Amino acid sequence: MSMGNGDIEQEYRPRVMGMIEELQNAGTDFTVEVLAEMNGAGGEDDGKIRNGDYSKALAVLDRNGDGKLTAEEVEIATWDQLRAYAKEIEPHEPSNSYELEYSLISYDDVVHLLRTIMRFTKVFTRKAWNDNYVAKLHGTKDFANEIFTGLVDSEDINEVESSSITEDVIKRALKNWLRFWVPQYASSDVRPDTGDKVGTEYNNEEPEEEPEEEFEDEDEEQDMKEEL
Repeated sequence: MSMGNGDIEQEYRPRVMGMIEELQNAGTDFTVEVLAEMNGAGGEDDGKIRNGDYSKALAVLDRNGDGKLTAEEVEIATWDQLRAYAKEIEPHEPSNSYELEYSLISYDDVVHLLRTIMRFTKVFTRKAWNDNYVAKLHGTKDFANEIFTGLVDSEDINEVESSSITEDVIKRALKNWLRFWVPQYASSDVRPDTGDKVGTEYNNEEPEEEPEEEFEDEDEEQDMKEEL
């Protein structure tokens, strides 16, 4: 999303001031809860990614820090403040951004490939990972390198003991895959970061356990062993 000065002045400032006026007429304050209700929850399944912090968005404009936004506060807000507010609340389409690969290649698929290679090799190399990520998941070398760098926490290290790669290390390496996770590109409707099933984030329903993904056939597993 790219927003210029004109976009802010013509869209966000009058929009927010108009919402505040409507809420005041109804006897309601413009709070974080109202902002979240208007803009949608993080797990909402509409094909858009929401990474923003509504509390942070409100705080940017809330000059007196009372947790309520007024028309006066919005009216005197600077362009930078309004832009920061818009950046927090505005969802974006993953297909319109550089980050598409984080969503298109799901977290679960990346983890499955990681674990498969770790199972067959004692020493996990950057080259083996990059080659398999590109060939098996049809991703790009840049993103493959990002993952391996996250696994070893260095751009200069090119191999690591497979046994040292823990679940926490994997989550660290795949933090952007967790951040940009959306259900329509995932192999499961359970969010990998929280374990919540899409659509049940705000109730007590327990998600069903997902079966561990297996190779489609023995030939695929044999091919992997030979390549490594």
